[in-house]
Amino acid sequence: MNVKEINPGTTATLPYYAATIIPLTGATIWIVVAIQVKYQSDDPDEVTVWSQLTWPLTFAYYLFGRVYNSFSNSGRRLSPSENRMMAAV
Repeated sequence: MNVKEINPGTTATLPYYAATIIPLTGATIWIVVAIQVKYQSDDPDEVTVWSQLTWPLTFAYYLFGRVYNSFSNSGRRLSPSENRMMAAV
């Protein structure tokens, strides 16, 4: 972390550091979770690259579905994969 606040001889500042590290951290989290999606699936052979890359959308869909189902269909049983997804919440 070579920023002006720590090392006075440099030109970089903390806002530049934050503007760099936040997107890189987000991209790293996205990639690591995308890789893990295949190994957490019931049938890893059916997991496609697109389903791995769109995991935030899928996760949001399950979260919304869980909230919606709690109001409309509280008696429905979840599949094993849905149970694992909801246990992580």
